[in-house]
Amino acid sequence: VGLRDSMGTVTSIGTATVDAKRLAPNKAFRSSVKVTLPTSLAEGAYTLVAIATPTGGPLAEETNTSNNTAAGKAISVSPANADIAVAATSTLTGTVATGSSGTAKAVITNNGNVDAKTKGTLELIATTNGVSTAIATVANVSINIKPGKTFSSKPVKFSVSGTGTSNTSVTLGARFTPATALAGDNTADNS
Repeated sequence: VGLRDSMGTVTSIGTATVDAKRLAPNKAFRSSVKVTLPTSLAEGAYTLVAIATPTGGPLAEETNTSNNTAAGKAISVSPANADIAVAATSTLTGTVATGSSGTAKAVITNNGNVDAKTKGTLELIATTNGVSTAIATVANVSINIKPGKTFSSKPVKFSVSGTGTSNTSVTLGARFTPATALAGDNTADNS
């Protein structure tokens, strides 16, 4: 089994040995093959191909090899990345007074194509009059998020401090800082 690129070059990604005795004349045989994409495989569009190569016995005397290759589905190969995006949901909404308290959950989404598995620090951020301040911090938060899935933190208690009036608008946000960088993470959307 291989991947054919746009130039026609085939990169092998797996093999299987089939006993010729299992292949009767004018019949088909199905087999599964475990495949591994090489780390050196370039990003791009490929076509999955299956190639039958007789290595002995009666099939080695085959006279028509033009039907020994079959093309399958087109696939796209891209670098492995775990790209997390963070948002906050809170018990407080709208315009709140400084000194208000509540709870919030951080919602972390994995927009990447591999699991986002790490530990890190979760911060709740309050933005008042364009100034952002961490109002709660939770260390050693473990995440293990499949691609396209979300993680909701446990509720985090917080209070909004400051010198604003009771009509000061506070925007609540969250930031997750991984202890170890995630491959391909766009850190701009981690808060």
